[in-house]
Amino acid sequence: MNIRHWTYFLLLFCFIGHAAAEDTDLDAVYLKAQALGRKTLIREALKTLNHAVPSSADSTLLLARIGHLYLRLQLPDSAEAAFVRALKNDPHQGESHLGMGRVLLEYRNKLKRATSHLEKAIQADSNRAESHEVLGRIYLARGKEKDALQAAKKALQINPRYGPGHLLLARLYRKKGDTSRALSHYNTYLSHGAQDETPALEFALEFLTEKRYNIVTQIAAHMADARRLPLLAQVLLASRRYEDALSVFQKYLEMLSPQERAIYEDISLIAPPEEIASYRAISDEDVDAFLNAFWIRKDPFGTTGGSQRRAEHYRRVWHARTFFGRYKYPFDQRGEIYIRYGEPDYRSTWREPNASIPIPVQRIQEKLAFQLYGRPGTTATYTGPVFPVRIALRNVESNLPLEEDDGTLGLRGWKPVTAGNDFSSVPWEVWIYPDINHGIEVVFTDEMHTNIFGYAPVPTIDREDAYDVASRGSPLRFLRLMNDFSPASQVAAAAAKKPERYDTSDLDPLNFYYEALSFRGKNGKTDLQINIGLPIDEVAISTDPDTTVVVERRIALVDDQNREAKRLREDVAIPLPPGLRGKSLIARDRIDIPLSPGEYDLAVQMWRIHTNRLGNYREKVRLHDFSGDSLMLSDLQIAQHIEEPTSVPQNQTDTLTARDKWRITTSPSRTFFPGTPIFVYFEIYNLTRDTFGQTRYEVAFAVAPEKGRELASQPRIRRRDGELITVQYEQTGRELWIADYVELDIGRVEPGRYRLLMTVKDLNSAQTATREGIFRISKR
Repeated sequence: MNIRHWTYFLLLFCFIGHAAAEDTDLDAVYLKAQALGRKTLIREALKTLNHAVPSSADSTLLLARIGHLYLRLQLPDSAEAAFVRALKNDPHQGESHLGMGRVLLEYRNKLKRATSHLEKAIQADSNRAESHEVLGRIYLARGKEKDALQAAKKALQINPRYGPGHLLLARLYRKKGDTSRALSHYNTYLSHGAQDETPALEFALEFLTEKRYNIVTQIAAHMADARRLPLLAQVLLASRRYEDALSVFQKYLEMLSPQERAIYEDISLIAPPEEIASYRAISDEDVDAFLNAFWIRKDPFGTTGGSQRRAEHYRRVWHARTFFGRYKYPFDQRGEIYIRYGEPDYRSTWREPNASIPIPVQRIQEKLAFQLYGRPGTTATYTGPVFPVRIALRNVESNLPLEEDDGTLGLRGWKPVTAGNDFSSVPWEVWIYPDINHGIEVVFTDEMHTNIFGYAPVPTIDREDAYDVASRGSPLRFLRLMNDFSPASQVAAAAAKKPERYDTSDLDPLNFYYEALSFRGKNGKTDLQINIGLPIDEVAISTDPDTTVVVERRIALVDDQNREAKRLREDVAIPLPPGLRGKSLIARDRIDIPLSPGEYDLAVQMWRIHTNRLGNYREKVRLHDFSGDSLMLSDLQIAQHIEEPTSVPQNQTDTLTARDKWRITTSPSRTFFPGTPIFVYFEIYNLTRDTFGQTRYEVAFAVAPEKGRELASQPRIRRRDGELITVQYEQTGRELWIADYVELDIGRVEPGRYRLLMTVKDLNSAQTATREGIFRISKR
C-alpha cells in the first residue's frame, strides 16, 4: 500500500515537473518572438503556442499571449478571438483586457469599450506601464488630453525608459504647441530602441510642412534605420536642392531589395498609356535611358534634368509605402492616389473630422451634394464624405436603434458625413483636389476593419430605399448617379484626362528678362549667349536689410531626343546698398555656352533663395550652323549702349559686357523709349576678297511692325564721329569675319513691338544674308 502511494506521488511529481518545464519553454518561445519581431518567427511561435493550449497548465495566459502575437502580425480578428477565449476562462485577467483594449482602439474605434477594458487591466496589474500608455492613447483619441497626460506620466513613473510612453508625451506636447518638450521625448523614444520609427517620421513630416528643417534634421540624426535618408532627402527637396535630394533618394534605393526598388521606379500610375506600354516593352539595358528621358519631359521647369519631378515621385512613393502600406503591400488605394496627385488640398478622417474647409473645397462639396441629393443637399455642412458611406443602423456604443431621419440625404443604410452627424459604421477618409477634373472628392473606406482602405463602394438599395427613391424620382437615375460619382469612377475619369499632378501654386512670380543669341564658336560649335536682366525691385523684399541677396540661376538645354545637352546652376550675389530700390534698376548677367548647332528646348530660371519667388521661361531655340563657306550673319544683339573700352589690361577681359573688342550694355528686355537710340551688335562671316585682297560689302537696316510688312521708319545710322548717315552703307576691309555695331536713330514711332531687319550683301560674291530681331518701344 505504501509502495503504491509513493509510486503515484512520484508519477504526479514527474508530471508537474514536465509541465513546468514545458511552460518554461513556451515562455522562451513567446519572449523571443516578441523581442525579435520577425514575422516568420512570430508565425512559428503562434503554431507552437496554439498547439500547446489544450495541455497547458495556464491556458488563459497562453491565449492572451497568442492574442498579442496576432496583434504583432496586424491580425485583429484572430487576436480578438484569443482574448475573448482567455477572458471567458478568467474575466479578471489583465493581459487579455489590455489586448482587447488595443483591438478596440486601434482597429474598431470603439473607445468607450476600450476604456473599460484598460481600466480592468490596470485593476488587475497597476504596475504595468503599457496599460497606462494604451489608456492614455484612448484618452487622447477621445479628446481628453489632461487624462491622457496623466496616464502617460504614470507609465513613465513605472518605467522611465518605456519608449511608447515618451512617444505619447511627445504627441501630447506637440498638440499643445510645446515643441521643445515634444522633441525631447521623441528623441528619448528613438534612443531607447523604438520598434517602430514611423511615429517619428510623422512627427518630422509635420515640421517639414512648417519648414522647420533644423528640427527634421535633429530627428533624423536619432533614427537608426535607413528611412532617415528619405527624411533628409525631403529636407533637401523642400529647400529646392533637387539634385542633392535625388542623390540621397537614390542612395536609399540602393539599400532596398530589387522588388522594393521596382516600386519606386514604376511609372504606371503617372504616365499616359502609350508611355506605359513603351516602358514595359523596353529591354533592361535601355531602362535607365528611357527613365532619364521620361523624367526630363516631366521636369516642371525644365531646369533640373528631371531631378525635381523624379525626387518628388520618390517622395510620394516613400510616403505611400510608409503610411499606406503597413497593412497591404505595397500600399492600399490611398497610396495610388497620393502617388498620382500628391497631398490633397483638403483631408478629413473618421478619427479627426476636419471642420476647416477652404472655400474652393466647399464649392466642390456643394456641387456634388446638389448632383447627388438635389437642393436639400446644399444646405448641409460636410465634415466628411459627401458621397454616402455605410452607416450603423444601431448605435455602436449603446446598441440602440438610430433615430429615423427624413431620408433626403443618402439611403437608409448609407449617408454622407455632415457636421454633428457621423453615423458611419466603417472607418473613412475623404480627400479633395479642386484642380483635378474640375474638382474631385475621393472617399476611402475600410470595409473589413483591417486598416486597408479602398474606394468607398457604390451603395446597395434595399426595399425600403427603393420605395423612398421612387417617391423622389427614378431609381435607375439614382443608381446611375451613384455609379457615376462613386470614387472609383471619379478617379478613372480624372486619371484618363490628367494621370498626375505636380503643384507649383505656392510660388510667387519673380519677373526678369532674358535673350538668347547665337554666334560662331570654335571647332564647329555655336556660341549661345544668354543675357539676363533682373529688376532690382523684383528681387528685393521690403524686410531685407541693405545688404547682398542671393539668387539661384538655372539654365538647361535639352535636344530633340530629350537628352540633356547642358545644365548650369549658380548662386548669384546681388548687392542692395542704400538708394538702389524704387529706381527701376536692372542687375545684368551674361552666360556663354558652346553647343553643337541644332534645335533645343531652353529653360532659364531665377529663384530668390529662402523665398517662394521664382521666375521661369522656356522656349525652343535654333542654334545656327556657322561652319559653312557661304555668307552668314549672326543673331542681332539689340543693346542699350555699345562703346569701345578705353583700355583693357592684357590679362583681363570684362566677360559680362565685352564680345570681341566692344563694351556692350545689354538690354535683355529689348525695351526702349521713343527718341532714344538703339545699338545693334552683329557678326558677319565668310566675306570674300577681290583680286586686290579687299572685302567689299553693303549693310542695310529697316524697321517694320512685328506683324506687318510696311516700313515703320527709315532708321538712320550714327557714325562714330556723331554724323547721321543713310540707312544703307558700304564698307571695305580685309577681314573675312567682321564684328561690328551700329547706333540707330529710328525716329519717332508709336509705342509697340517692332522688327529690326538687317541685310548684308557681299559685293564681291553677290551673296546676301539677312537676320531680324524684335524690340519694343514703350511709353515713358
